[in-house]
Amino acid sequence: MKFSLAGLRRHPVLLCVPSQPALHAALTEQLERFFALQFLPPASAQQRPQLLALLHDKAGLIAAAIPGGVDADLLAQAPHLRAICKSVAGYADIDLAACTAAEVMVTNSPDSGPESEQGLGSSTHEESDAALWHRHRVAGENLLAAFGFGRLISHPRNLLNVELRCTLGCCA
Repeated sequence: MKFSLAGLRRHPVLLCVPSQPALHAALTEQLERFFALQFLPPASAQQRPQLLALLHDKAGLIAAAIPGGVDADLLAQAPHLRAICKSVAGYADIDLAACTAAEVMVTNSPDSGPESEQGLGSSTHEESDAALWHRHRVAGENLLAAFGFGRLISHPRNLLNVELRCTLGCCA
């Protein structure tokens, strides 16, 4: 059952995902009801100044890797950021303490099998389209949950900074 959020502002989100029309369509279907989506190819995300400019007004980010990592400086330049959802298992490029202090939820996609942050989320010969789509679908579910939408309402299953577990107050 589809419903409309007519008249309500959707949270702006940046998605650094491979330029595959079918993947973009799947993510759009999953997320467009709640978020204003901006797609950026992972190769373009390699430039930190460009990424910082794009993140300034964004509330969420889905990416495999973040150039220069996420630190207090990036968080200060992205004051509206509430969730970072990695589409891979690795999160060494994220300062979890700084994210927790800024109340930015951080999730990853550990159930997606072996992945490489070197590929920045792009499809490799070893990774099938199904695996690529799965890890981005998990990142999308985590984003929905971080904002209190979807079946996991405020309980992202892959939350890395567990101090921010629940925004509803039911888990305190």
